[in-house]
Amino acid sequence: MAPTASGTYKRRWNPSPTATVLLETIFAADSFPSVSVRNQIAVQLDIPARQIQIWYQNRRQRAKREATERTAVVEAAVPPIAAASSSASSDAPGPRALVAQPDAQACIGNLLDTASGSRALQTAARTLLLNNPLLRHPGEPRFTPSYDGI
Repeated sequence: MAPTASGTYKRRWNPSPTATVLLETIFAADSFPSVSVRNQIAVQLDIPARQIQIWYQNRRQRAKREATERTAVVEAAVPPIAAASSSASSDAPGPRALVAQPDAQACIGNLLDTASGSRALQTAARTLLLNNPLLRHPGEPRFTPSYDGI
C-alpha cells in the first residue's frame, strides 16, 4: 500500500459485522449490484463507493473459489464407508450464520426507503427463501432472480 500525501499509510477498511450482514444480504440477491445500489450502500456505511465495488469483486472471487473447491471435493471418489464415518463426526463447525444486528436493521430500513434498494432487498429475501434447502422440494430447480426493470 502506498503512503498518502502526508507520508502515512491509509488504513485498510474492514467491514463491521453490521456492514457484512448488509453486503452479504444484497450479494445473495445480486452479485453485480447496480451503481445506484452501490452508491446507496456506500452512503449507508459512510465509505467510498469504490470500496463497495472492490468488496463485491473480492466476494465474487471468493464465491468462485469456493464453488471450485466444492466441485473438486465432489469429484474426488470417497468410499461409502469413509463418507459415513466422516459425516458421523460433529467436530467440524457448521456454516456461519448471519445474524441481523440493530445497526444492520437500520441500514436495511434506510435502503427500503429507496426504490432500487427496496427491489434489491426484496430480491435478496426472495432468493434466500426460495433457495433454502429446507423449504424447497428436492426436484425443484433453484430460483434465479430476474432483473426486469432495474
